[in-house]
Amino acid sequence: MLRVVNGNRPIIASHSGVFKLNPDAYNLADDEIREIARSGGGIGLIFMNCWLDQARPKAGLSALWHTLEHIHHVTNSWNHIMIGTDFDGFTDPPDDLTNASQMGNFTKMLIEHGLDETAILKILGGNAQRILEHGWR
Repeated sequence: MLRVVNGNRPIIASHSGVFKLNPDAYNLADDEIREIARSGGGIGLIFMNCWLDQARPKAGLSALWHTLEHIHHVTNSWNHIMIGTDFDGFTDPPDDLTNASQMGNFTKMLIEHGLDETAILKILGGNAQRILEHGWR
C-alpha cells in the first residue's frame, strides 16, 4: 500500500496507534512508521484507548504519551506526529481528554514531558500544515 505513492507525496495515517504497544491490525508497525516518516508524512495520533492501550482502557493521557514517545523513538523526530483525535466520531474517548475543550490537558502533558515549544507546535498542527501544503500544494 505504501508503495502506491512511490515517494511522490507524503503518506498520512490520519487516526492511528502503534502495533508495538497494542497489537491490533489497525495500528502501525514500526516499519510502516519508518516508511511514513521517510515519505515526509505524518501519523495522526488517535485519542481512543482501544487502539492505544487495550489493557488499560482508561489510560488516557499516559497512553497518548507512550504512543507519541514510541513514534518519536522510531523516527528520531517530532516531525511526523500529528493529532487525529476523532472527537467527532468515536464513542469512548479517554476520561482525561473527552472533547476539544480539554486539549489544554494534552498540551500540558507535552510540556510536562519536556517538549520544547517548537516540537509542541509541530504536533499541534505544524506537521499537518506542512504535509498538506507539500502533498496537496
